[in-house]
Amino acid sequence: MKHLLLIIPLSLSLSHCAIFFPKKTVDAPLLNFYKTSPPPHTKVSLALTEEARNLMSEDQNALAIEKLNKALALDPYNPFAYYFLGRLHYKNLRYEKSLEFCAKARQLAQEFPFWKAQSYLLTGLNWKAMGQTKKAEFHFKKAQSIFPEIDLSEAD
Repeated sequence: MKHLLLIIPLSLSLSHCAIFFPKKTVDAPLLNFYKTSPPPHTKVSLALTEEARNLMSEDQNALAIEKLNKALALDPYNPFAYYFLGRLHYKNLRYEKSLEFCAKARQLAQEFPFWKAQSYLLTGLNWKAMGQTKKAEFHFKKAQSIFPEIDLSEAD
């Protein structure tokens, strides 16, 4: 009986352990970041955003931009679509344009700390690429303050 009394609290505490919650990454399904199920139009927008993310990994950037624009037409409050548009423009050395998308992503990602931090990280990368190291460092620190587990290796 004593052992049973020890097992129950232990099993309850383990249910809240990190091993039961997958690590957050930019490749994780976007629906996983929602606390409750979003409306149908948002789900479709998220699916298009994920398609675009996959196309980006295959260097099909023009098609990815089309998918992201469709995603935003369905749901103009989709922070992930803005983030990935920012990522595409950063990749194509259009830093000013990327900064615009990052700002919109940060604004809309209030309930998604991981993604808000990713947007700050990307903003910092843009500033760094433009030679603005103080602005870059500010944004890297902001990203880490929002989501301490963020991987800042890209900022090095």
